[in-house]
Amino acid sequence: MVTIKLSDDPTAVVAFDGAVLELFQDVSSSRIHVSLLENMQLKTDKKGRHSLEIDTIDDGETDEYEVDANAFPKVALLIAQVEKAKGAFQFD
Repeated sequence: MVTIKLSDDPTAVVAFDGAVLELFQDVSSSRIHVSLLENMQLKTDKKGRHSLEIDTIDDGETDEYEVDANAFPKVALLIAQVEKAKGAFQFD
């Protein structure tokens, strides 16, 4: 299990157990199975602010989470782990 605090916001947390990505921010949370992930990437805007963007196959919307500089390399590794799990996943 990988758990990362995304920013100074104490409620902004992402966790991954190898099959399910869990995201927490403020009072909301979401659980996304790797088979439902369409795209997951880190972006940096013109002012140098980082964000994690997640697209799922079911809603057509992009969810965005602020990522601070300390969490950036950890989130990059997490994305690689998620992509690996996504590529290896097969339904029974």
